Amino acid sequence: MGRPSPLAVLVSLLAGCHQPATDGDVYTDDHGGDTQDAGVDPAGDGDLDAPDGVDPWADAPVDGPLDVPADVTVDGGSDVEADVLDDRDAAGDEVEDLDAATDEGEEEIRPECTSLDTIESVRAMLPASHGETADVDLTLCGVLVTYVSGQGWYVQSDPAGPGAGVSTAVAPTVDVGDLVDLDVTRVDNFRGNLRIVGFDVRWAQPGHLAEALALVQDLSAGIVPGATLEHELVRVRGATLPEITDPHGMIVGYGTAADVLLRVEDAGPLCAGAAFDVLAVVEQLDGVYFIHSYEASDLSNVDTWWCGVPPLAGDLVLNEFLADPPVLLGDANCDGVLEPLQDEFVELVNVSTNRISLARVSIWDEVATRRMRHLFESWRTLAPGEPIVVFGGGIPGSMPGSPSGCIMWPASVQVTWANQPLNALGLNNVGDTIEVWYDESGAWATELVHHTYGEEGESDQSWTLSPDLTGAWSLHSTADVAGASPWSPGTRIDGSPF
Repeated sequence: MGRPSPLAVLVSLLAGCHQPATDGDVYTDDHGGDTQDAGVDPAGDGDLDAPDGVDPWADAPVDGPLDVPADVTVDGGSDVEADVLDDRDAAGDEVEDLDAATDEGEEEIRPECTSLDTIESVRAMLPASHGETADVDLTLCGVLVTYVSGQGWYVQSDPAGPGAGVSTAVAPTVDVGDLVDLDVTRVDNFRGNLRIVGFDVRWAQPGHLAEALALVQDLSAGIVPGATLEHELVRVRGATLPEITDPHGMIVGYGTAADVLLRVEDAGPLCAGAAFDVLAVVEQLDGVYFIHSYEASDLSNVDTWWCGVPPLAGDLVLNEFLADPPVLLGDANCDGVLEPLQDEFVELVNVSTNRISLARVSIWDEVATRRMRHLFESWRTLAPGEPIVVFGGGIPGSMPGSPSGCIMWPASVQVTWANQPLNALGLNNVGDTIEVWYDESGAWATELVHHTYGEEGESDQSWTLSPDLTGAWSLHSTADVAGASPWSPGTRIDGSPF
């Protein structure tokens, strides 16, 4: 026979002194007949027994020496035998549980988990080829959820790793900082990447966020993602994004590291030139390791000042162009090679008060046929007053001491060369039109520069605004009163910086 319940013991102790009432309350003598209970609570104390002001044995929240199951408000439901968080008296002290059912809001009892399987054990089950799966029977006890996305989640148990990824087609039922026991039943190989695709969460306990964050590997000094970091949570502070060639696959630098691949599912505020911090996981596909961010919230401290703003009409000025380099002393791009098509150039200057982005800005020429000659890289920006020079080709500045007409520009000046299929600016000596356009939503809708010249282009020297930026067009040697120089790419007429 089992032990009597605490309620039965309590009732038997009172039986000799009090006449039992008929309503099932613990307090059975209501001093004048059982007129104040049976669901009535005039005292307003949360008990449903005892008349107003008389409550010597009731359990909550006025006097409460012990919990009983009949009418308490502290428990929130029926209890479990083991005493847990929700079983407290009015003073806030834990008290003995008196029922066998589970209390609402109480912590789930953890089933026994004695497996010695590790994340390494799981990773060793990687199938040989892409697309293959393998049924396994492994249990991970007490691993931490480090990262959660809409496509899955990641677990780790030690700062040195390794980690493992759980792939799911439904919304994850765990959160970062959960401590979980996990049955692993199936894994697959996705382009060399192991994924847990069959699993059962046996038990999960929230509240371990600090422990999960303690597993973060900091790569900021210049550590490059590799095999030892696969599926681990990593942090990079002060990453820079010099260019965006793919809106999801970006090349970033940080510390001493350069050319690190960052895959971003939601780029959020990122733009070419941005600096930012990122907290995400390391993954690999076909042996290529990268940092993979699934959520915009992975990005923080984003500084977009260097990104610039889209240019408006009037923000860029065509200040100088060279359509006809001379045959003998025409090495305007200072690469030691006399090649007229490569030595042609145009010089643009930002005359606005904003740093502007040159992403989706292009240079065209038009004689019989209108053609794009150069499309600026997405990461290029120009500060207020800053010039940029675009040559027809070659390797500008590779031979600054060239005796064949090189007039070198300051090292701080941005210089590039025509990058479209014709690989030249194609400026006609005896007449052409130079256009600069901003591609707004793929429409090339905003013309930023439009200049047409005639036979004067055939002059063995550049044409320049004199004075710079605001004057009329003039032959360069005429405008440079002191030096009669034939051109000045990247500087003012007299060679001084903008």
